[in-house]
Parts: sequence; C-alpha cells; structure tokens
Amino acid sequence: LDMHEIDDLREHIVGEWEGLPWEEVMPNIKANIRPPGGENKDDYSLRVRTTLTGILETNDDPVMIVAHGGTFYSLLHLYERRYEGSINNCHLHYFEPYASNDAFPWRIWQFDVGEKALSRSCAPFCATMDLAKTA
Repeated sequence: LDMHEIDDLREHIVGEWEGLPWEEVMPNIKANIRPPGGENKDDYSLRVRTTLTGILETNDDPVMIVAHGGTFYSLLHLYERRYEGSINNCHLHYFEPYASNDAFPWRIWQFDVGEKALSRSCAPFCATMDLAKTA
C-alpha cells in the first residue's frame, strides 16, 4: 500500500514544555492547561478528530492508521472517557464502527501475537468493553 505521512496526526504539541521532565508536564496536560506555543488536550483532540474524520470520509476502502498512543488518549478525551493505564506502542487495534452506542461509537479490538497465532481481545481502554466481550 502507498504510505502517506499526515502531519496532523503527530503527537501532542507541548510547545515550551518540550524537553521538560514528564513528571512536570503530565499534571498540566491532565489539567488541560495550554502550554506556551503548544496545545491543550482540547486542541489536540480536535486536531486528531478533524484529521481522522477527513481520512475516513475520503476513503471508501478500509485504511490503516499508524499513530502514537496519544491519539487514543485524545479520542478518549473527546468522548469524556478516562483511562489511567498505558497504551502500548506497536499494537494493532481495529476500530469497529458501533454507531448505536452514543457514548463511544466504536468497539476497539486489540490484537496480540502469541507463539502460534494472533489473538483478538477487547482493548483495555475500550469504552464499550462490556459490549465487545459479548460480540
């Protein structure tokens, strides 16, 4: 497949906080404070939503989007969902449309590589986890 780098799916822009210890930056991010020269959670989430919507609305075929974990956190923020755990790098997730759930319009499946097979389970940050377990 052709690959296209989409700059608007880059990580959260923390402006002048770039390079500071994460322990100093994270409380400000969680508090939705806008850093000088950067974006707060609302700004970041809006950028991600606008970009993903554009991608999905202009492609008839399924797309693969490769992004950092911050993209997942921004989606959860948009839907006022909280997840305090970590989202692993290099994990394959499938967002299955689930329009009948107003709270979060996807079931999110996580794929893990086992010794002999690929296994599918509900992602731990999936807001529709109870629904996904029964599917």
